[in-house]
Amino acid sequence: MASQESQQKECSCPVDREELDRQKDIFPDKATGRKILSFTIKCSSDCCEWTGELREKEHHLASCSFKIVSCTNEKCQVTIQRKELEEHVTNSCQWRIVVCDHCNKSHPKCVIQDHVEKCEKKPVECPNNCGEIIVQEEIARHTNDSCPLSMVSCPHAQMGCNAKVI
Repeated sequence: MASQESQQKECSCPVDREELDRQKDIFPDKATGRKILSFTIKCSSDCCEWTGELREKEHHLASCSFKIVSCTNEKCQVTIQRKELEEHVTNSCQWRIVVCDHCNKSHPKCVIQDHVEKCEKKPVECPNNCGEIIVQEEIARHTNDSCPLSMVSCPHAQMGCNAKVI
């Protein structure tokens, strides 16, 4: 709204105070623009020694090793110098994606341990200590159908026997 108001205000020449028409009397001064863009500046990033013309600023900032940038991993809120970003993203970020060794599904590093504990493909020992290693999702099938140490009802259960045998 402020820019609309400033465009509607009357403009006058700073020298003779004559009223100016914004459409035909006011135009960019390209010579002054070029002079301003040739001013030497220093990079605003801490520890960066770069100096150059103002016109080169955006190009420099796009690659400045000392510029503070955000981690590119989803949900990570860390900001870090660009020169340290690759190491952070691939090795130390808690939100980097890692693959479960058991099911090959991808999860953020900060939740992989919880996943591994519950992973259906995780190998575990038989709860009856028969010595067999089975994946977690097969425990019920193993103990019901093939574990030699599972307790089962007596073959005479139909006749009223309540005994459990191995």
